[in-house]
Amino acid sequence: MSYDKIGIINLALTRIGVKRLADLSENTPQRHDAISAWDYIRDEVLEAKDWRFAKTRATLGTGGEGLDESYHYDYAYQLPPDFLRLVGNTTEVDNITDPPVYPPDYPYIVEVITVTAGDPPTTYDTKCLLIDYDNTDSGLFINYIKRQEDVSVYSASFVNAFAFRLAAELCINRTEGAQKYQTMIKLYEIALGKAESHNLSMDYVEEVQSKAWFDAGRG
Repeated sequence: MSYDKIGIINLALTRIGVKRLADLSENTPQRHDAISAWDYIRDEVLEAKDWRFAKTRATLGTGGEGLDESYHYDYAYQLPPDFLRLVGNTTEVDNITDPPVYPPDYPYIVEVITVTAGDPPTTYDTKCLLIDYDNTDSGLFINYIKRQEDVSVYSASFVNAFAFRLAAELCINRTEGAQKYQTMIKLYEIALGKAESHNLSMDYVEEVQSKAWFDAGRG
C-alpha cells in the first residue's frame, strides 16, 4: 500500500476524536495544526530508529574546512541538507561492516559550526562532520538517516507509530486533554518498538549512491 500525507494526518485526527480533513488546503484549525507540526514530528520519528527506508550514503566533499585547536578536531565537512543523524549501529551483511563513517578509527563528532565562505564572504551556521581526517587524497563516506519526505516509501508499522506521535501533538490544541496526550505518547512508544522490530527483520536494501563506496570496499 502506498501512503500519503493526508492519510497519516487523518489517522492521527481519528485517534483523538477530531474531524478528518477533506483535503490539505481546507481552512480549519486541525488542518493548520497538522501542517504546522508535520515536519517537526516527522523528523523526530525518523531520527528515533535506523529505518531502512530512510537510510542512505553520501560521499563528503574533498578537502574539509581546517579548524583551529579550540574545536579539538582537525577538519569540518559540510553534511548533506537532508541529513538527520549518522546511523546508530553498524550493520553486518555477508561479513561486511557498514560503518557510520568510513574510513573508521578516526575521532569524529557532528556539530553545527559557523562558516565564512564565498565572494563576498558570507557567514552562516551549518551542520558538519568534525573529524581528524583529511580526505584530499582519499574519500570520506557517511552512512546516515535522511529526512525522508517521500511518504509513499514508509512502512506500515512506521506510519502507525508516526500517526500516534502526531496525534499526541495535535491533541494539545484540539482536545486540551493532558491525559489523552499521555495516552497517545504511551501508544506511540509501544508502536515505535513494534516498528523497530519489523524494521530489523526487513531485507537489507543496498542504497549505494557512489561507485566510490564500492571502491572503498563498502559495497
